[in-house]
Amino acid sequence: MLARDTRQCDPPLKILPLNVKDHLLALLLYSTLVLIFTYPMMRHFFNTYAAGGDLLVYVWSTWFFDHNVANGLTAVLWNHEQYWPMGFNMLFHNYAIAHAILAHTLKPLLGFTASFNIAQLFSIVMGAY
Repeated sequence: MLARDTRQCDPPLKILPLNVKDHLLALLLYSTLVLIFTYPMMRHFFNTYAAGGDLLVYVWSTWFFDHNVANGLTAVLWNHEQYWPMGFNMLFHNYAIAHAILAHTLKPLLGFTASFNIAQLFSIVMGAY
């Protein structure tokens, strides 16, 4: 006959749910840190992009998405102008579609540069969150 193990198991860890106040505090903290670390850009928010070097591909991707939507083209993941006449499938391109949608939504209110910068800062905050 097998002996019965009488040791007590530790109770499972209780994960306390965060309330809305905790989430807002974390978002406020991350937003403040992003604004501090990108401070020089904040002085030129409406005329300078929050990207440089290789990150300028996001500026092009945002412009390309806006260009396609403004011209009534529904295939935003197909570039018929690049590699003419075959075209180019942008499915595997470094294409931040959520970033482009947010910037396109804000463009009528703020202009292209400021809407791109807001989308860029928003993506940094959400990446930290």
